[in-house]
Formats: sequence, structure tokens, C-alpha cells
Amino acid sequence: MVAQSGFLSRGAERGPPFFKTLRKVKGFSWNKECQEAFNNLKEYLSKPSLLAKPRTGEKLHVYPSTLEEAVSAMLVRVEGREHQPVYYVSEVLQGTVPKYPPIEKLALTLIVATRKLRPYFQFHQVIVLTNQPLKYILASLNVSGRMTKWAAKSIEHSIEFELRPAIKA
Repeated sequence: MVAQSGFLSRGAERGPPFFKTLRKVKGFSWNKECQEAFNNLKEYLSKPSLLAKPRTGEKLHVYPSTLEEAVSAMLVRVEGREHQPVYYVSEVLQGTVPKYPPIEKLALTLIVATRKLRPYFQFHQVIVLTNQPLKYILASLNVSGRMTKWAAKSIEHSIEFELRPAIKA
């Protein structure tokens, strides 16, 4: 599953029941919730989405997402009104990182995306779509040490920030 994580949407969020099983956590037993997670993953893997190849110099969009235990981002290319996924990245949060404030987790999501998708960020203009004021927080002088470090890393790339439009159901 780890080898396929770049091709799976929100892969870090789909795997914890299986990783707990592999680590043989004391008191773990296969229950209804685990079976449901397994069935959902099996169904998801049986219908793979096709990933698009970006054109040279094309603008790409990043949709960051944070949860309590994981961060993920989806890199997409936009053609007309259609969004085509290019790559997915996700990372399970460990140690004290799950306790970060939501805005710091969002900044961490951007750093994870720039690290794992470096070629895309180097050769394309990237637009980060978020409903949070991440652009202003990264530019602020009154932020924590790690946010300052992350802001410096994000300056290396041509990143624009735009307000994410409402997602229609």
C-alpha cells in the first residue's frame, strides 16, 4: 500500500487499520469496523482513477486536506471545467505533530506536497486552493519557529494562493 500511495487518494487515511494489524498491537482484533475499512479499500482499488499527465508549463492546482492523524494533498490539472488528478500525496502524522493547530497542519501539508512533488513545483506554476488564510500566515512575522522555517521553504517555489470555491455535492 505504501508503494501505491502516490496513486491513491488519501492513502494515509485508508491504511491505519491494516498497519495496526501488521504491528500486532496488543488487544487488536478484527472487528466489523476493520472489515468495513477493508471492503471500502478493496472496492476503491478495484476502480482505479486515471491520473493525468500535465503539459509543460501548465498551471497546476493543489487541494490540501488535513485530518487529526494525517495530511494529504491532491495535485490536479484543470482543463475547462474538468479537474484531472495528477498525483496524490499523504503522510500519517506521528509524535507530537497530530497536536499542531489546524493552520500549522495545513502549512505542513504544503511542505509535504512541495517535498514529495518537487519536480512539479519546480517546472510548473502551482496554485494552492484553500479556504484558510495560509498565504498571510506564511508571510506574517509573528509566527512560530517551525512556521517561519516552512515559509522559507515555500518561497523556493512559484506558489500562488487562491480561495477554494465551494464544493458542490
